[in-house]
Amino acid sequence: MKHKTGPLTLTEEQIARLPKGALHWLLTGERGISSETVFSYLTGIDVMDGWDYSHPRDPADLRRVRLLFLQVPTLFYSFYHMRRVSLQWLNLIANWDELCIIMDNECPLWQKMPCNHASKTYAFLQKIYAPTYAYRNYLKE
Repeated sequence: MKHKTGPLTLTEEQIARLPKGALHWLLTGERGISSETVFSYLTGIDVMDGWDYSHPRDPADLRRVRLLFLQVPTLFYSFYHMRRVSLQWLNLIANWDELCIIMDNECPLWQKMPCNHASKTYAFLQKIYAPTYAYRNYLKE
């Protein structure tokens, strides 16, 4: 299911403080809940349209986050702050370089087209999130 965002209303002050490329991404970028989580958390401008913060759950989500960083590169410099959002983001950031290498090898054209068959990338995402899910389940007991 693709995430659709309702009409976004920004004040002049918000527009003025947007990082370079951000307005273009908001208007034309490939957006999903994970990339909007990154954008909202790092800019302080809520574009979540009522959704809760989320981490990339599959290669398509991961791709949209990476596309956000290509369009708004200054957000990548603050990416490490996402570790405060959840344990999943903490583990994702700790494994970011390896995850990107796996995705680049599996989907060399990811910047231009979706990665529909990225089983290694998906498996690695599940591997890095597994301890966080186990911990969450432990807390529920």
